[in-house]
Amino acid sequence: MILQKKNAFILTVLLLLAFLSACQKTVDLEPSAYQDSDLNQLDGVTMLVTPTEYPVTTESIALTIKNESNEEHSYGVEFKLEKEIAGEWYEVPFEGEVSWIMIAYILEANSENNETISFDLLDKNTLNEGNYRLIKQISGQAVSATLTLTE
Repeated sequence: MILQKKNAFILTVLLLLAFLSACQKTVDLEPSAYQDSDLNQLDGVTMLVTPTEYPVTTESIALTIKNESNEEHSYGVEFKLEKEIAGEWYEVPFEGEVSWIMIAYILEANSENNETISFDLLDKNTLNEGNYRLIKQISGQAVSATLTLTE
């Protein structure tokens, strides 16, 4: 009888710890600085992640930036990744301090650029199954693409 109570107590503690550790992954996330209306306002410029689903353990994703306008645009290597939680967006933090190299990539008129976005700098403890959006500044405007991470 005592052994059953002890086993039940241990099981309860383990379940509680598992629940708390799952909740911990979202506790430290900062709310997004962007409203949906702030994104994708650059005429003729879109971003697309292909494929749209990746495993949680992925180290990089493929990004296509399309320019269907007659204007040339520029952007850098910097990006933000945000996670959707209960209909709200939160920033996925980077692992430690991050410095971005100041390189300007040119997005010619009526063209597309293909990029590989590395997740090496992201805090892997905050990546779990769910919907995400990648945000880049292109000619001073925030442009986003959505993706899903799966187990």
